[in-house]
Amino acid sequence: MPGPYGSSANPVRLDPFQQIIGVHWRSSIFLLVTFGLKLDWTPQGERGIGPGASFVEPFSQAFVTEATPAFRPSQPTVQAWTGSSWGNVASTEVALSDTPDLPGTFSFDAWEVNGTNVPENGQYAPFPRFIAEAGTPPDINLPDADTYTTSLTANGEVVAQIFISEPLVGPFAGEQPLWATFDPVLGQKDTFSMSVADLTAIYRARTYLPIATRISDHSEFATGTLAVLMQKQAAPPTP
Repeated sequence: MPGPYGSSANPVRLDPFQQIIGVHWRSSIFLLVTFGLKLDWTPQGERGIGPGASFVEPFSQAFVTEATPAFRPSQPTVQAWTGSSWGNVASTEVALSDTPDLPGTFSFDAWEVNGTNVPENGQYAPFPRFIAEAGTPPDINLPDADTYTTSLTANGEVVAQIFISEPLVGPFAGEQPLWATFDPVLGQKDTFSMSVADLTAIYRARTYLPIATRISDHSEFATGTLAVLMQKQAAPPTP
């Protein structure tokens, strides 16, 4: 079929005697809007190199005093249900409003959070993560309906390594080898919540509202994602 709509220039032929126009073949009942999280932070303190004993790590960036949650990527991804699978929707095709508010800046004590220069979300960097919780799934006709919960509030926490000692100069060769002992068990620093109850999407001139959420990709050192399931609202009556 040449296009998604039947039109006078491109009618949809039903049989040799009938044709229709104004048909929208790609309407979707559901949208899925997915948010990711990260922490923006600036490491501070002394720099050093050198090995250490068990649970004693050399560090290149000593500590973090503040960290602010942010979305990653900056704009959420949007998918539409095609009737058999989820298909990506370009950001120019959908308008989102009243997106959830992120928690404010979290503060840490000096030398408390290990800011070792490792990849983002690595073991020694502070990071936020969503907390998956059990709940009632929505009563909808989707193959993965049981993976969602009707709660429109997502809970999370900020976690980090905690220093046990001040950074020390090591007795090894090298330029100012420094290290600090830290607790190998992640420490919860604070909790937060995000409501998506007011989120609204306009897609192909129709309004979608949230009906359920899902937390995924949650593991010990992963931030996870928050997916918001949105349902198309009934069209307003014709005047």
